[in-house]
This record gives sequence, C-alpha cells and structure tokens, in this order.
Amino acid sequence: MYLGRAKRDRESGQVVVLFALLLPVILAIGSIVVSGGNWYVLKRHLQTQVDAAALAAGPAFTGCFVEPATANVQIAQDALAYAGDLARDPTTFNLQLQQAGDQRIVLNSSEYWWPGPPPDPTDGSGLDNTLGLPCDVRFLDVKATDLDAPLLFRWIPLFPDLKSRARIEVRKVTGARGILPVGVPEVDPRYVGVLFVNEDAADANSAIVARSLLDDVDETTLPPGDPLQSMGVWRKDSISPVNLGGNESFSVIIVASRNPSFSLSGNLSAICAQSDTKCYGGNGQADGISFIHVYSGAGAGTAATPIIRDVTLAGGCPEDYSAPYFNEVGGCPIGINATIDFGTGTTDPRLPVAQGGVCAEVDANPGGPMTWSGGVWTGAFTPSLESGQNPIRLEWETDTNGGCNGAVTDRGDFPEVAKPFIADESPLNSGPVRYLTVEHTAGGLANSVGGGSGLNLRVTVGLFPPLRDTPILTAPPIALRFGFGPSQTQALDCGDGSGPNGWRGKMVEGCTPYSINERNGVCTTPYPNPLAPDCIDSQNGNFNNMGIRDAFASPCTPNNWNGVTLPPPHDKRWISLFIVDEVAYTQPGKKTYPIRRFGGFYVTAGDGMGCPGDNPSTVRRTELWGHFVTYVTPRFGAIPDDELCQFGVGALCAPVLVE
Repeated sequence: MYLGRAKRDRESGQVVVLFALLLPVILAIGSIVVSGGNWYVLKRHLQTQVDAAALAAGPAFTGCFVEPATANVQIAQDALAYAGDLARDPTTFNLQLQQAGDQRIVLNSSEYWWPGPPPDPTDGSGLDNTLGLPCDVRFLDVKATDLDAPLLFRWIPLFPDLKSRARIEVRKVTGARGILPVGVPEVDPRYVGVLFVNEDAADANSAIVARSLLDDVDETTLPPGDPLQSMGVWRKDSISPVNLGGNESFSVIIVASRNPSFSLSGNLSAICAQSDTKCYGGNGQADGISFIHVYSGAGAGTAATPIIRDVTLAGGCPEDYSAPYFNEVGGCPIGINATIDFGTGTTDPRLPVAQGGVCAEVDANPGGPMTWSGGVWTGAFTPSLESGQNPIRLEWETDTNGGCNGAVTDRGDFPEVAKPFIADESPLNSGPVRYLTVEHTAGGLANSVGGGSGLNLRVTVGLFPPLRDTPILTAPPIALRFGFGPSQTQALDCGDGSGPNGWRGKMVEGCTPYSINERNGVCTTPYPNPLAPDCIDSQNGNFNNMGIRDAFASPCTPNNWNGVTLPPPHDKRWISLFIVDEVAYTQPGKKTYPIRRFGGFYVTAGDGMGCPGDNPSTVRRTELWGHFVTYVTPRFGAIPDDELCQFGVGALCAPVLVE
C-alpha cells in the first residue's frame, strides 16, 4: 500500500508539467482560430460592401447614351458612396467593422489596389478604367482591399490583406412587372423588300416581275440636311433586271418583316402571308403605294385611236420629300403632264382639221380640263388627306367633221395613267412608310418609262424611325396620346378587368409580369410563360385624365428634366412602357398585340397633372409628354437577358450582379 501511493504521487506532477507545456500551443491554436474567424467576418462584410457599391451604381447607367461622360462620373460616385473607402469618399456608407480607414476600392481596374495614394484618373471620372469606361463596356467591376486586417492577438506575425470583388452587368430586360398600361407602336423591321407587280396581269399572285431586298442605311452617313436623316432608311442602288412591258401598269409594293426566316420567294400572297410580315399596298392584291406608268413609243396615233405616251407628275407639298408620287402629307396641288399622240405631229391637236388639228379636248379626272403647250397636256388636282391611291384617268374627245363647234366624232379615255399616293396609315396601305422613290440608276424618277427589258432601278424607302433615346437634354419632349377614339388609344388592358377605372388603377401600380414576344409576333395561346404573357390586349373605351393624374399628381411630383442633367434614377416620373406592333391602334375593336420590347420614358407633362415645371405647361386632352431614354431600372421584378443593354434605343435594362 505504501509503495503504490508513492508512485501515484510522483505521476501527478507530470500532468501539471504537460499542461504547462501544451498551454502555449492551445493558446496559439485558439488565437489563430479566433483571428481566422474574425478575418472571415471582415471578408464577408467586405463582400457585402462591394456588392452594395456595384448595385448602387446600376441606375446611374441611365443616360449613357444621352450624356456618357456625366453618367460615368455618376456611376463612380454612386459606387464609392456605398463602398466604404474613406480615402476616396469621406462621407461613404458601409464602413468596415474594424479600422474603417484601411479599406481601398478600385473601379473597373484589372488589378486590386496597391500601396500608395488613391487612384486619380486624369479624366476626372473617379474610375481606374483599365477595363474600360462603364458606359462603353456596360459593366462596373468593384475590387476592394482591406489593408492589414486587424489582429486580435498582437503576437501573431500575420498581416493579411483581405480582398473581395463584385461586378454588375447592365443587361436587356426580357420581362418585367410594374410596366404602365401604355403601348407605343414601333417600326423596326429585320428585312425590307420591294416588289414590282404587273397590274394588268390576270392573276396578281403570278405577276411579280422583279423583287429585291433593300439594304439598311446608316442615317448618320447621309448628307447634312437630308430629310431622310429623321427616318429609318432602306435602299437598293441597283435592282436589275426589271422587265416592264409597254402599255402596262406596274405597282410598287413594300414588304417589311421581323421574321428571321423571311423570304421574297413565291407569289404575292405567299410573301405577304409570312408570320410577322406586312405588305404595304399588297395583301394579295396589286395595289401598290407607288405606281409606274409604262408606255410604248411604237405606232402612230389618230383622232379615233390616240396613243398615250409619257405621263409625269409634279408638285406636292414642300414637306412631302418624295412627292409627287408618294406623299406623306398630301393636300397640295399635284401637276399632271401627259403626252398624247393624236396623229398631228407637232401641230396643236386642238386646232380644226383644216389647220392640221383634230379639235382635241382632254380632261383629267380628277383635275378637269387640261391645256396643251409644246406637245404636252397639263393639268392639276389636289388630293385629299389620307386618301391612299388617287388613280388619274385622262378623258379625250376629237372632232374631225367640222370646225371644233362642239360636235364629237370620237371619245374615249386612258383609265389609269398615274396614281399618286397620299399616306394612309391603315395596315394594308402605306402603314409606316414616310418616303418612297423609284429612280433610274442613271438618274431621274422612273414612274413613267418607255417599256423595255433589263431596266436598272434604284429604290429608297423611309419608314417611321425606331424609338431612340433623346439625343440631347435640350431636345423638346414628344407626346403620347390616348384620345384617338374607342379602341384606338394607346391604352392597354394588362389583366386588370375592363373599363377606364381598371386602367386608371394600373397606371398607378403597374401591370402584372409580361415578357417580350420571341415567337415572330405569334399571339396564339398557350403562352410560353403563362406567368408572363408575351402578348397584350388593347383597352376599349375612351380615357379621361384620371389615370395620369393619379400616377403623377397625387401627390404632385416636380418635373426634374432641366436640360442640363438627367433626373435622378428614383424619380417617380421615370416609367416603363410597352413597345408594340407598328400597326397597333390602326383598327377598331379589341385587338391583341405582340410585345416587341419595353421602353424607358421620362414624363415631363400630362393631361390633368399641372405640376411644377411641367413642359409643356398646357397639354391637350389625354396627352402624356416626355422623353425616351434607355432606363436602367432600380426596381425589382425585372427579368434580365444574357444580352447586354443596348443604349440609345429607349430600352429598359437592369443591373445584374454576375460576380
């Protein structure tokens, strides 16, 4: 018993010694674990800071097309305001939890911060720019360094520099909720083509004598002052061969399509029946929006059987840049110049037979009596507004039995020798066409030609331009109107029930989710995404100003479009609209339209608002005024695409955190 107790007493001292030896190791491991946990917390907070900085800068991408230099500066300022770098922004939010002054931020830099003074780019943007300016590359990259992360135990010889990174990309929005129930038609075809159709053929579907796709023209390359600069321009400089027979009439039909599989092959009906395709002046009939009179120079006319030769038009309104054959406005006199062979040679055909004439008289219908001078019969008429085709018939009569005393020996007419077109925006007529010329490649209009084969023609088409960002901040606002009559307003029914009261409520809260139509304009159900339909109905009924007033004047919001800088991104007057089919609102009755895309718009005035600084200060009933600007929405509910935002087209985009 005595010996065993002594042995245990000797062993108990060894435990104390062992603990004394292990204690520093335990403390070292524990302090490393605690310090590592602290560094992890700081690293996570650093990540939160760069995420917040990147996302805070997203809305400032609005305006990258209108004023990119200012937008780049604002992007940097908004990011630094939430990044926690006191060296670059003394008033920054989101300071680091410990030793806040040690955090350093670089923007759009390929490298993290290095010791030294904070970056000071010479362009004054506050960006480091080795990855490019945000408006150019459409992203913002934020890199943060927490210099010498703080130690909880000073005896640990470790001084880590914590690093975190975040990047947002500004992407196109393919779906969203909260869009206001307002639809703006847009003309933005993928293809534009021209068809030359023989009107005298028995079957219009088999009468296409020439066809060609046109080339999309960059309007900025046109000469200064060219009226086509304000349009979407399509042109083909050489279309050959165009085979036109003598003494026949030919229509010019313009075809526009968004269908990626569009083709000009086949007959007229097949071409016009393709999905997402419109024929202006076509629809299976040879009734074009421009006209070519073809005549023959052969044979000799007589008093009983005169021959029509060249018939040209002149005049039109000064603002009708492709007058007189295609007129966007109309309502101005158009001159008629016709050469008719009565067999008298150069002698005035109005003279009696004894003097070498045939007592000829010619009336233009419309237009009335024509006069003769130098071998040409001249007259004029004034077409009505929006009258479409205006066929001109020349009625003639002769007297070869006496002295032009009113007796008539022969009479007849030339039924369609010209067809000046006055723009009619119904879907099957001129639609969005604002300009149309058919010319000889060698020069001169080709709307009256001697018959022949292998003609080489040039066709230019000007369409209503696609929606674009306001080019300069001082540009005047444009108007959206809701008062064209029942079912032809720009109001939409986004599932809110029927009637103006439902629409009024949606003007305040916005619509349920909708998405862009990717089905070539098809609107048959079921929808690809039942939770976000890609088509939307027009809203029946006349609308008063209550919806506009409720959205922007309850309470009143000031107009912050000052012509100097863009309004702040969270301004209530920034709204999102539906961009719909170009023929929307041109037919009565409730219709369903494919959603082409979403547009950003800033409201400067509206019927019933009467808020401070409204521009214009007086508006007509049911008008909404403002500017299209590519809007990078800070709101929730946007469904982004993989495609980066396309600035300049009045689109809706969203910042997406990708790293």
